[in-house]
This record gives sequence, C-alpha cells and structure tokens, in this order.
Amino acid sequence: MLAVERVLAVVERLGAGAVTWSISPATAERHEQAACSAPDLPTVSESVPGYEAALWFGILGPKALPLDLVARWNKEIERIVQLPEIRERMAAAGTEPVGGSPDHFRNVIARDITKWQTVVKAANIKVGN
Repeated sequence: MLAVERVLAVVERLGAGAVTWSISPATAERHEQAACSAPDLPTVSESVPGYEAALWFGILGPKALPLDLVARWNKEIERIVQLPEIRERMAAAGTEPVGGSPDHFRNVIARDITKWQTVVKAANIKVGN
C-alpha cells in the first residue's frame, strides 16, 4: 500500500495497530537546513530559534508485512530515489530525497507524534468547532 495522507490519518491507523511503522522515508523537506532548490533562502529556524517542522513522505505497510519484504522494498526505494532523473524531478518539485532505514523512519514518525501531541496540548487545540 502506498499512502500519502494527512498526518492525522496516519496517526489514527498507527494508534489502531492497523499498520506497521514504516518501510522507507522516501522524501523529506528539512527546515533546519537550506533546501537544495533554494540554498540562499534562510531557513525558518534561522529566524525563529528552536523552530523545526518537517514535511516527509514515506511508504507504510500492513502490520504483518514480512521483514524480508520490508528490507527488499526499502532497498529498491533507496535505489530509485537516488536515480538522477528521479532526483531532478524531486528537486523541480522542491523536495529532496533523504532515504534511510525503516528503523530511522520509525523514529522520525515517533518523534513527530510526540512533538505535535505536545504542541496540540499546549495550545489546547481541539478537533471540530
């Protein structure tokens, strides 16, 4: 299953135990570093100390996905996002391939869930009205 979804939808599925954590972080926008498409443009964190919000895309699979399949998919995704024509298309869209292991991506997701839960609670953000 390839999913590009709202963060809330992913968190709901993770909380329900319906999907495994991850297969591969295919791309990410890193706001603590200048974008490769705009290296002279200051990052938000240079203007707002401590600011960090990243947009990432990845591939998630069902919870029972065999680990050998996860490893094979991860290897192929890593290979594909490093192809020059893919890197060029991603750069034209303003994204940068990052890649990494399934464990690394699992940690990114867990870190972001914790960070945004804290923000939501501190700001008393409610769904709806």
